[in-house]
Amino acid sequence: MALLVFAVALWLRVVALGRDGFWLDEIYSASFANLSALGTVVAAFLYDPHPPLYYLQLNAWGRLGHGDLWLLLNSVSWSAATLLAVFLGTTRQFGSISGLIALGFCAVMGSEVFFADELRMYAMYGCLSVLSWIAANRLRTDYRCRTALPLIVILAMMGAIHSASILGASAALLYALPEGNRQQIRRLLPTWVAIAAVVACTYLPWAVNASFRHVAHTSAPTLQSASHTVAGWIIGYGDAPWPAWAGSATTIVVAVSLIAIALTLPMLTRLVVCFIAWPLLFGAALSVAVQPIWLDRTFAFCAPFVAIAYGVAIGGILTRLSRGSSKAALYSTIGLVAAATAGGAWLAYVQVTTPYKPDHYRELARYLAEQVKPGEIIYAPDAATFWGVSRYLIGPDWGTIFQVQDTAELSRLKKWQRMYAVLGPTAAGHLGLLPTGRRLDSFRVSMFIGFSPLPDLANVTAVWLLVSDDVSLDDLRPCAGQLPAPSVFGRLLAYRVPCP
Repeated sequence: MALLVFAVALWLRVVALGRDGFWLDEIYSASFANLSALGTVVAAFLYDPHPPLYYLQLNAWGRLGHGDLWLLLNSVSWSAATLLAVFLGTTRQFGSISGLIALGFCAVMGSEVFFADELRMYAMYGCLSVLSWIAANRLRTDYRCRTALPLIVILAMMGAIHSASILGASAALLYALPEGNRQQIRRLLPTWVAIAAVVACTYLPWAVNASFRHVAHTSAPTLQSASHTVAGWIIGYGDAPWPAWAGSATTIVVAVSLIAIALTLPMLTRLVVCFIAWPLLFGAALSVAVQPIWLDRTFAFCAPFVAIAYGVAIGGILTRLSRGSSKAALYSTIGLVAAATAGGAWLAYVQVTTPYKPDHYRELARYLAEQVKPGEIIYAPDAATFWGVSRYLIGPDWGTIFQVQDTAELSRLKKWQRMYAVLGPTAAGHLGLLPTGRRLDSFRVSMFIGFSPLPDLANVTAVWLLVSDDVSLDDLRPCAGQLPAPSVFGRLLAYRVPCP
């Protein structure tokens, strides 16, 4: 039965894999994976608020290919590893029936399926979070620093993949707090403090780096955003055509059921409080007191623990019913669980087969391939737009984000200035970190990146100006006159500007 559930889970995660091209965040991941290991670290340092470990492992994965499907299989693999960890961890802690039901719920959860189809670090983050729970359970049964080593390593890895992973790490450490009478707690607490201190040291450089970054699309928590986050664990975060009330109703069901589980099943209270309630409360507090960090994906690692809680609660009910005389109640409960899992699978299928990605680089590249004529040029001043269009217009190995770069723009980055001062031009050149120019000639017409003024356009008949809809056009007039109406590709705009 477990193999069947696992097979359905994998099918849901690959049935629409690569249906859409990459969107903005995924273009960053794919572009970083196309560099050397050192280049990947430098790129994350310069362009991304997140630490580099996810990108480094994706870089290693990319040694076998840079195509969309192959790179996305990295996320599918991490998602599959999460399923395995949920099943084995729950079975070991609560029994095989609970493990199987937890696996079933995790297999069809909307957010788990959603992030398996994203070239981002959230599938990896979720897997490490479940492994941290398993390691914390091991520590709680044998409270020694040596036993804590796996937990420390896992939490250090979590800290090196996401700028807000303090939420997941603090959840695991809170779960691992010693319990018992006052004497037992007093004896074990120094060990816990030592573990927490070591973990904090591994997080310090990433916390400092994140403190200098501002992510524009994060927000302070609201009732609506919290509801969307919690509901998304079940119904996902895509553009599936659910009715307006679906999110609120799902949030209420999840909240009420988890509260009931925490209050009636003491063996699950700590799990629900530490891995589900605490991250939401701590994230809200950080968003208000420090800086906004609230995003649905920031809390994606909580979803597997909802599946574990449901699996253990329902597994306990089935175990009690199997020992009783009412077989009708047992079979009815099994039928309800099967129906709920099948319903979840249908919801997940609708989500993954409904297009949602907002930046249509692939479609824009196809349009340019059909429309651009000799004598014209392509101008994508914004780096991510240039990277995305180049990937789909030329191929995954179109070049690297350091070699094709606007030198004037790069030299204005303070982090680049400090790094360049340490490396010097010779070492930076040998490492492939120096721009060779802002012009790419791998397509049938030249392509340019950067906001610096374009070179002489005397022999150019038209400029294709490519921008995202949040880029100001005030200083972007490659040829005289008014900009024509754009062709729209999600959040991307393409202007064909004739040159006199």
